[in-house]
Amino acid sequence: QVWVEAGNFQMGTSTTPNLDLFGPGEKDFADEVPGHPVTLTGGFWLGRFEVTNEQFRRFRPDHMSGRHRGHSLEGLAQPVVNVSWEDALAFCRWLSTRTGLDVRLPSEAEWEYACRAGSTTQFSQGDSPASLEGFANAMNPEVARSFGYGWTPFPWEDGSHVTAPVGQYQPNAW
Repeated sequence: QVWVEAGNFQMGTSTTPNLDLFGPGEKDFADEVPGHPVTLTGGFWLGRFEVTNEQFRRFRPDHMSGRHRGHSLEGLAQPVVNVSWEDALAFCRWLSTRTGLDVRLPSEAEWEYACRAGSTTQFSQGDSPASLEGFANAMNPEVARSFGYGWTPFPWEDGSHVTAPVGQYQPNAW
């Protein structure tokens, strides 16, 4: 776990993102603009990594994350996917009971604040997509070629066609 101190930040964006990197339409970002100031009055604990298949299967042993275009999403260290909101909440309740801690999902504001890690740039490492190299599992040129996506890929190979095992990339500043 990581302790995230209370603070202020600009949530969302005041500029239109580079849509070539993120998908086919501006409508996908309608809830990101306009940027607006947010104050988090209390600090909070946040998991250092995503919940893995191995961890989630302690709660729901029969869960299957599935496959994407022929690639398995079932690795024990891969983040769990194909989980409903209700299942995520049930997992938090189950984990709270097992640990005696108050486990919950972060709010949207808490999540964005932690992801931004005090930055004011488009990405926590900078404004350039290249600044994410080594920090993010992003659509790379090989994925774009093999899956036939029409989006502009990020300019590096990250070694993963789908979700990568947690902890494979550098953390942000927090």
